[in-house]
Amino acid sequence: MFLGERLRQTVMSMIGDLKECNKEEYAALVFARSFVFTLIFGFGYFLIYNQVFNNYPSDIISHIYHAKDFSIENNITVPYPIWHIFVNSVSAIFGIDINHSAVIVTAFVIVVLALVIFNIIRCELKNEQLCLSVNQKEY
Repeated sequence: MFLGERLRQTVMSMIGDLKECNKEEYAALVFARSFVFTLIFGFGYFLIYNQVFNNYPSDIISHIYHAKDFSIENNITVPYPIWHIFVNSVSAIFGIDINHSAVIVTAFVIVVLALVIFNIIRCELKNEQLCLSVNQKEY
């Protein structure tokens, strides 16, 4: 029962307000969040890597093909060029293959989306708790 209760407390503290934490709780909270988002990055990397290199069904290969040709000099346009620009930039800056660059950029995008979802849920839960406290005062 102790492990389950501790897990519940950890999850609840992840959605808690950081202002109310002492240094030890804050460090544990930062570590827990970092660990979760690192796992999300690893999971995303694994999935995208398999789509790129192990022929899992996906359209990412065609996007990588377009990213290779996408440049101002070639006058090639794509409707939403941000991913292609990031893939080319990461490949050029770090000197890695464009396929690996696509995997890293896409895994990073997955983490950013997870952060957005996490913050939306956290804000909604805070609003719900605020509504609950207001409703309790009415009775």
